[in-house]
Amino acid sequence: MLLSLAAAVTWGVSDFTGGLQSRRLSLRAVLAVVYPIGLVAMLGVVAIRSQPPPSSAFVPYGVAAGVLGVGGIAALYRGLTIGQMGSVAPITATGPVIPVIYGLLQGEQPKLLQVVGMVLAVVGAVLVGRERGEDNRQRRPVSGAGLAFVAALCFGCSLIALDKASTADPYWATMVIRGASTLTVGTVLVVRRGKIYVPRRSLFPLAMVALLDLAGTVFFAIATTRGLLSIVAAIGACAPVVVILLARFVLRERLQRLQIAGVITALMGVVFVSLR
Repeated sequence: MLLSLAAAVTWGVSDFTGGLQSRRLSLRAVLAVVYPIGLVAMLGVVAIRSQPPPSSAFVPYGVAAGVLGVGGIAALYRGLTIGQMGSVAPITATGPVIPVIYGLLQGEQPKLLQVVGMVLAVVGAVLVGRERGEDNRQRRPVSGAGLAFVAALCFGCSLIALDKASTADPYWATMVIRGASTLTVGTVLVVRRGKIYVPRRSLFPLAMVALLDLAGTVFFAIATTRGLLSIVAAIGACAPVVVILLARFVLRERLQRLQIAGVITALMGVVFVSLR
């Protein structure tokens, strides 16, 4: 459980920092720097281990996890750019519901609390995705809420693929994932073209985003080989809690009462989902 908790913390700090950089720079600039740095770092880790790659059966799962991860990160960072971090980030915590549903289809029998947790997570996400309009009476979707739901879907599916890929070797799986994600980002940037400018002062925080995100992936990959995916995924999904705390104390963001209730409900759902 400590590994999945470490994944949550490192992912949370990475998401918060990446969100800030996406506000200051373009999303394309952030992705163009973060993913190559992560790939180079992971190549170094694999080289230091000097372990031969396992059978190639895990590669398709690693590629799927990498592509889905890029979609999730892009949606999350864009959502954090146009919306409040304290509102957008908790919605992504509903992602672990997907591995739970997958487990159900595979014959798993969750306890009643887990079913309750799935319901709470969805209801909480809906509540946190609503905010008052300018007249203080009408409610409208929070800016970036739709992107947060897309991120949750991508992250949830990528957790399943990551779990399958990590069975062979979590380190090689992470390298394939990072390679696939870097190739995906590179392809998109080439197709869309356009000038990408990254000031020198932004290189260090972007490097930290890359290394923290990579560390979180490695922690999570190893954790899936030692525990149940549903539990590991639920604990790892607590990363938004870190984002919320950082947004509250660093950016002084405020949440409305209904949104606070939604945050608490969604996080309670995540906790219940992890119970077995």
